[in-house]
Amino acid sequence: MSSPYRDAEVPTEVVLETEVAPLARFDVSGGHGAHGHSGADGAPGYASGANGEHGGNATIPQPGESAGRIALELAADDAAGSVKLRGEVVLARGEKREIRNLLVVGEAGTIELVALGGNGGDGGVGGMGARGADGADATRWSSGSDGSSGGDGGRGGNATSGAMAGDGGNIVITLAEADTPLLMLVRHDIAGGRGGAKGINGPGGIGGSGGAGGSSYSWTTTSTSRNSDGSTRTHTHYHSNPGGSAGVRGARPPWSARLSAQCR
Repeated sequence: MSSPYRDAEVPTEVVLETEVAPLARFDVSGGHGAHGHSGADGAPGYASGANGEHGGNATIPQPGESAGRIALELAADDAAGSVKLRGEVVLARGEKREIRNLLVVGEAGTIELVALGGNGGDGGVGGMGARGADGADATRWSSGSDGSSGGDGGRGGNATSGAMAGDGGNIVITLAEADTPLLMLVRHDIAGGRGGAKGINGPGGIGGSGGAGGSSYSWTTTSTSRNSDGSTRTHTHYHSNPGGSAGVRGARPPWSARLSAQCR
């Protein structure tokens, strides 16, 4: 058996690397946090001039889990061309597992150690406020009456901020001074997760249109009069009442909550 240290010569030509399965892999990364759920949209106003319902608020996202811990001891067996692995991994949720492996080292392959923090959940989107109902049309009896105001749009729901990410874990490697070349076999990845992105506030609903003013109303009447010679004469009279003004459109509320994305 050859030494586990890989004393190969440096190639003078470009060599295309192919993906090689690791000799061993230990992963104690944290889980990603759940995203916030979007708020429900509000129901529109139905009766004349009724306001639209407010949009629902988004739910709060969950933070990412922090990664666990890897404690690994490496020892070379030059005669067998192998590496003994001993130690312990502590997973993100606290579960402990013992490491007792014997690896035969060939020309390729590494020992991969991964301890990534979980990503924070993204904030939820606020529900959309509903449209207000249109105002009622005025009647046209006598003078036209003014149309009623349209209902206000519902307020948009509040979104939620992104959640915090989990911290990167801990990796501790122990070995004898004479076995330090074994560190060339080790590849590690330690980093905190990505903080959750902030959600978007729901837009306010559009205000309802004001009701149309009552139409103007026109009519005619006739009357007769007698002339001095005894004949009659017919007169036509024209009358009108003015129409009413249109009602005012309902208001559209502004967006509300202040949000933030988590950087860690």
